[in-house]
Amino acid sequence: SPVAVPGTAEAGSHVSAYRVAELSAVLATATAGAPPGSFTLQIPLVTNAENHVTIVATGAGGLGLTSAPADASIVHDDVPPSLRIMQPLVGAFVRQVATLVARAADGGSGVASVVFTLDGQTLGTLMNPDPLQVFPASLAFDSTRVVDGVHALAVTAHDRAGNVGSAAQSISVDNTAPETEITTGPAGELADTTATF
Repeated sequence: SPVAVPGTAEAGSHVSAYRVAELSAVLATATAGAPPGSFTLQIPLVTNAENHVTIVATGAGGLGLTSAPADASIVHDDVPPSLRIMQPLVGAFVRQVATLVARAADGGSGVASVVFTLDGQTLGTLMNPDPLQVFPASLAFDSTRVVDGVHALAVTAHDRAGNVGSAAQSISVDNTAPETEITTGPAGELADTTATF
């Protein structure tokens, strides 16, 4: 689907957009309106790719001088980021403060952020400092703030184009020490340093 690219040029100018690699084929045209000369081009994009576009304005409704080109790079991206929960492992028990780790990657617009939730409640949102790189998101989770038992851990990764990838698994929280009771043993005082039960 085309993307709207707004701009300004001399009022009445004929504005054209071309793909840099195909300057003979016009992608879109528009006429700059009354001052300040606003226009909007509806530029079709190659899907899931970086589109290099050049835009020029020709005065006097296309009969005058042509401006220097204005170049733009537009990334089309409708593919969600890939996402994998690395830690804790599936079926693992967690206690005290546990480290949650997820790995997000996106070959299109890049990973913008990763959100960790537990039972639908947000634990934390991490912003990717370099969206074009794989994001190993890591979050400290204080498991003592939830009751012992099985909980639903979910992670979502958002790319800069608004696509969302997700991953989920259950985790088991166990912060309760096992109860130990001695039910039998030797009676009285013993001189030995060991006892058998």
